[in-house]
Amino acid sequence: MSKSIFDYGATSGRFDSSKPNQANTPKGECYTIGDLGRALNDCAHLCRRRADKWYHDLETGERIQLNKGERFMLMVTELAEAFEGERKNLMDSHLPHRRAVEVEMADELIRMFDYAGEHGLDLGGAFVEKLEYNRTREDHTDAARRGEHGKRF
Repeated sequence: MSKSIFDYGATSGRFDSSKPNQANTPKGECYTIGDLGRALNDCAHLCRRRADKWYHDLETGERIQLNKGERFMLMVTELAEAFEGERKNLMDSHLPHRRAVEVEMADELIRMFDYAGEHGLDLGGAFVEKLEYNRTREDHTDAARRGEHGKRF
């Protein structure tokens, strides 16, 4: 039986790069990168369910289709707010015990997960595949990064 995101508790595990296909949870348990992918898809379904009120007309209750372009720009806005929080070293105004960059990045994730949930995107599967691809891509090697046109970040 595969785990749900809810089986991992409120805190996240730390990725151990020496074990490319698993991560350790704060409790010392291990789960696979595939489990993380499934957990991301669980997040998408959860965020979509929590955002359901925004998909219905306030007066009639009828289902409405949200504009994809607007939704992407709202994601961009969250990143801009995260950057501003980082640049100014701000605490969040709604969760004053948290740094603004953390909360705005959480907002970004919520918006991305909601979008993925609404449109049936396999964000978890794409995450797992992209993570593995990036681990083995030639332009991410130390030699390529040191090259004349290498990536510096």
